[in-house]
Amino acid sequence: MKSLPLFWLSAIITSTPAQAFDVDAAFGTPGTSANVKISGQVLEENKSLPLPDATLLVTWQASTHGFHSTNYICLRADATQTDTNGQFEIEAEVDDVFRRGLFNQYLNIHIHKDGWMDGVSGNNEDGRSFRIESTQKRLSLQAALNGGVLTLRNLDLTVGLIPSTLDAHDRVRYLYKASILQVQCETIGNTALIQSYWKALATEANRLAKSKYEKSLAKNISARVDRPIIPYKQGQNAQPITYPAILNQLDDDDPDSRDHQDSTALMKAAANGDAASVLRLLEKGANPNRTRFDGESALTIAINEYGYRRNGRKLDGKSHLGVIEALLRNAATDPDIRARRGDRTPLMKALEHGQPDVVSMLLDAGADPNITTKGKQFSALSIATKKVMSEKNSAGVPMPSATDQFNILLTSKKLDINMPTRYLGETALIAAVAWGNAEITRKLLAAGADPNARDLRGNVPLIVATEGAIGNPTSKKHVETVKVLANADGIQIEAAYKDKTAWQLATKANRRDLLQILKRQ
Repeated sequence: MKSLPLFWLSAIITSTPAQAFDVDAAFGTPGTSANVKISGQVLEENKSLPLPDATLLVTWQASTHGFHSTNYICLRADATQTDTNGQFEIEAEVDDVFRRGLFNQYLNIHIHKDGWMDGVSGNNEDGRSFRIESTQKRLSLQAALNGGVLTLRNLDLTVGLIPSTLDAHDRVRYLYKASILQVQCETIGNTALIQSYWKALATEANRLAKSKYEKSLAKNISARVDRPIIPYKQGQNAQPITYPAILNQLDDDDPDSRDHQDSTALMKAAANGDAASVLRLLEKGANPNRTRFDGESALTIAINEYGYRRNGRKLDGKSHLGVIEALLRNAATDPDIRARRGDRTPLMKALEHGQPDVVSMLLDAGADPNITTKGKQFSALSIATKKVMSEKNSAGVPMPSATDQFNILLTSKKLDINMPTRYLGETALIAAVAWGNAEITRKLLAAGADPNARDLRGNVPLIVATEGAIGNPTSKKHVETVKVLANADGIQIEAAYKDKTAWQLATKANRRDLLQILKRQ
């Protein structure tokens, strides 16, 4: 099998400030492979002297981001020892340690040297995990030589060793804690060297153990040495914990392969806010309209994640806005694709999350504002109307995002402003007057709402407004709503519901203020 060049990642394990290491590894086309070598040096922190005979257990980790969830997996485990100059190296095939469709890939390095401990924070014992993950710089690695999926690789390393200050009792306890590490990885490197890590822990623990309790811990560590190390899979004859078709050998023939969460690579990229990967996957022919088991598509996943970030649950949603834009620019994307849960369209979801920018993008992309959920319970207009009336700040002023998206929706030429929704067949205008919201009533009338349109019960807006004013005798806003309707072009003052007009209702309630408004018409 033809091999690609060997790629190197050099790292010096010291307590100096973290450095970001540029790696430009490339996945080969089918039938080729490439290796990645990690090399470095373990030093004594205070004097910068090399430390020989340290044992390193290395696991290549990754996390996958799904909707509301993050799954951590181990791709490969291996081990090595430092030479007389404190130097070490680990080599692996790139396909074993870098997976397409996964994000936040990193190394965990567990270091043991008899009598030494990690000195970075001053109280961590050796055997702890040192994550190589940059928070300052993202490194893009090409997934294929012919322009595959871009996947983020974060690589940083800072660690040094100092003489252990723990007494024998606490030292044995920490050695035991280090020994219970589970190595459940898809591929395993040198098993003898991996076992030597636990053997080194056991040797030191047995030397230090004096009390019955300490000896019992040392015995448990020794038992760990003989435990077999096998590749981890989900159940008998199961696939590895990440499906190779999507995460290991994604190619042009099957860009819509799914992982064990029923997610495609496009869904994963959308959830993670990775617009570059979304564009690359779409170029490779990924179908943007595929849905998961819960009916969520890449578009609705991105809208949901953007919504949570805008609402303060996470730090930033700008990257997800880029994903949404990339998906909507693709001609194959259905802007009206529904999620099974709630039967919501992307437009409904954007309105629920308060995303006027996304609402505008969806309408420009041809989204239909007149689609309703099952039973005509909700529409885009009913959701927007309820949100602009119910979500207010401490001063009682509607939230800007709710107002903006309501105004944007009213400008849609496709919008049927008189369409009834909900079980009682309520129009947006009737909902507004029922709330006693004169401002929204004005906006709906200005946008062409019919002041005489009845709901499925046969009621009309003016009677609903009059009943609201009578039922809330101290409410000025309900009286103002009656006034707005009574002055609307084409209003039918004598319209009746159950043989009662607005005038008759006001007369029976002895509401002279309402009679004065209705009399003027």
